This record gives sequence, C-alpha cells and structure tokens, in this order.
Amino acid sequence: MVEHGLTIQHLRQNNMNTTEYIILELGNYTDSQLSDIDKCCVTHLTYARKNADKTKCIMKVSTDSTGVYPSTINSFTKYSLSEITTITATTEWQQVAATEDLPEDWPGHTEEIE
Repeated sequence: MVEHGLTIQHLRQNNMNTTEYIILELGNYTDSQLSDIDKCCVTHLTYARKNADKTKCIMKVSTDSTGVYPSTINSFTKYSLSEITTITATTEWQQVAATEDLPEDWPGHTEEIE
C-alpha cells in the first residue's frame, strides 16, 4: 500500500505513523468489545460515520511510531483514504434525512447528508 508516495514499509522504517480506516459491523461485537476497539481508534465510535442502515461504521486507526497497530485491531482489513472514499460513495453509505412535516412533493423534502 502506498500513502502519499511512500510505502507502508518506508513509513515504518522511518518511525512515521500511518493512518488507515477499518469498517466495523456493529452487530458482530458486544458493547465491551466495541469499547476496546474504540480505545484503539483515532475516531471515536460516537462520532464514526455509519452506513445508511446504521449496521456498520468507519473508524480511523493509526499505527504507533514503530508502524504497529494495536493488537485489538490487527485482524481488521485496513483501507486507505482513497479506498474509504470510494466505499462511502456507494449507496450503502449514502444517508438521506427526511423533513417530517412536509408533503412528499415539497422541494427539498429530502436532503443528501455527507
């Protein structure tokens, strides 16, 4: 994987942190497990971007200065920023907020949320 023209190996050799993203399927974890994962992430679960049906979320993760991820998240697939951007552009990650008291045909009845 290449990040800003540097390979992960190069970043690790030069004691630079790498930042990537993981996707959690929320129903697969207990509250205790989610709490442990949350402690390892840059983005906290409360503020993580969730998919349209709120079953998954994206968490930002970072290595330590030696290029190692916390053991709690080692088994997760890591995604680069460009990969996550592509993923969140899919319909699964698009969220629509409906305004409650407007007729269906009212202009602006729904708004895309980014």
